[in-house]
Amino acid sequence: MKRKTLIRVLIAEGILLAALSLLTLMIPTLFSSLLSFPLEQIALGMRSLSLTGTVGNGVAMLLIALSALIPLFFALRYPGGRETLAERIALFVLALILPVALYGILNPGMFYGKIPGGIESYERALRVFLSTSVWTVLILFVVLRLIRLFRNGNREQLFRYLRNILCALCIYFTAQLVINLFVSILTPAGTEMSTAGFIHGLLSLIAVIVPLVLDILVALRMLALLETAATEEQEGLTEAAGKLSRLSCITLAVTSGLTALLYIAQVLLLPQLSNVSTEVNLPITDLFFVLVILLLSRLLIENKQLRDDNSLFI
Repeated sequence: MKRKTLIRVLIAEGILLAALSLLTLMIPTLFSSLLSFPLEQIALGMRSLSLTGTVGNGVAMLLIALSALIPLFFALRYPGGRETLAERIALFVLALILPVALYGILNPGMFYGKIPGGIESYERALRVFLSTSVWTVLILFVVLRLIRLFRNGNREQLFRYLRNILCALCIYFTAQLVINLFVSILTPAGTEMSTAGFIHGLLSLIAVIVPLVLDILVALRMLALLETAATEEQEGLTEAAGKLSRLSCITLAVTSGLTALLYIAQVLLLPQLSNVSTEVNLPITDLFFVLVILLLSRLLIENKQLRDDNSLFI
């Protein structure tokens, strides 16, 4: 995926997630959570079909049973052998969990549990739980497939896989950014917020949003560097890697600085805060991601300089 196309995809993703975030507040019975989309809406559509009568109920049950055939189709078409065994097992597990999740959302009475907040709260929590179980198995399959591809790929294939991963990370960072932003804006405060509480909340939001924006910029800059590195001449590689290194250093400094500022501010505002979070959220994942990108950019510079020196020697 080219960078311009990726940027358009990220903009469309942000608009879609913003709309879904609004729908979770406006129509919670249909959009209980972003995590339950789109499985929840599919299952509720089948519930509406099943309530039309005996024929509708039979069609809905048939569609739920047939949903298992989707992952089974891919599993049976997969090449055999030990290398793909784990992926095929993940697809078979998905074939088992998918109809169970759909039927559980359609008929929540089949599950029993003690969830506070009444039936409505129970059903919303159940939808999120069942949808997330499907997503986790699907993610497991993707990870297992990536491991196999990485182990067997050549240089060109590895560059292509790395570009795809960076695109996926951009999509993930954008999702985190939009969700955190809308949760902070749309979540109503239980009591009137004090000035200290507002400052603390604003700093908390900034400490989350700004690093995510910088992570997206780093990933986009890395994509530009990979496009240059994939060419035979690698013209402009050193300059592109230098820009990426500077942006990575800025990202590391800003992310660490905002985290430190947030907790220092929380200590200073502690006497005026009515609600203090004891959870410690350190941006280890973000810092590790940018550090890996920084090291990779430096390695590409060193490799380019080595190639240039060898060309001069020859």
